[in-house]
Amino acid sequence: GFAQKLRETHRSLGRQGIRTSLSEIAGKLEALSLAVSLARPCESLKTACETVSVINKVVDDVSKWAKPFTHILEMIGDEMSHFSYANSEELTAQNLLAQFELIKYMLSKKRYMQAVTLAREWIVSWVLFKKKEKVLRDRGKREEAEKALGALAASKRERDKPNVPDWMTAINAELLKKSNFDLGVLWNNISLLRNDVDHCGMRKDAFSINRIVRRAANLSQDLEVLVRDVESAM
Repeated sequence: GFAQKLRETHRSLGRQGIRTSLSEIAGKLEALSLAVSLARPCESLKTACETVSVINKVVDDVSKWAKPFTHILEMIGDEMSHFSYANSEELTAQNLLAQFELIKYMLSKKRYMQAVTLAREWIVSWVLFKKKEKVLRDRGKREEAEKALGALAASKRERDKPNVPDWMTAINAELLKKSNFDLGVLWNNISLLRNDVDHCGMRKDAFSINRIVRRAANLSQDLEVLVRDVESAM
């Protein structure tokens, strides 16, 4: 891949006595690829930030001793800048927006499984953001939010209404009033898609691959109302 080409050029120039940062960039790109493939947003955002920083720092020098890479590195830096965020452990509007850009990046690279998995977690993070929480990876609070979302989704399809927490009812009522958008319906749809993807089609009623791709392609549109809500809070 491209990272390997960077390493090979780094070694070749090194034999000529030219010191470069190509190997460092390659390492960052490999780390980012791994973080994205494992759907790790905190690591992806932070590594993207580090990668963009290195590229911006050395791109002028790269144009001197490895000109063919210059345009590619500039394109990579520009692409990553959309989901670059250093304080990726903090639950902030900027973090949520960067993660949303990461979901779109995953979709553009046809990493549908990762995009679907992250989209579901992004909704949980959005709920915590609405509750004014500050910690992104608090397991207990995330589980509480997931249960509330599950109850809200179930209330749309079951006769025996589950106990939806008042705070979740209030959040959904606000969305319905402002945007005619039902969080329970979204959570039900995204959970069905995520479960199907994570179970690798090992069900009689599994979605077809084409159906998964079509539904995944709509993820960014499905989340758009929540994204606008985050932007309005900035």
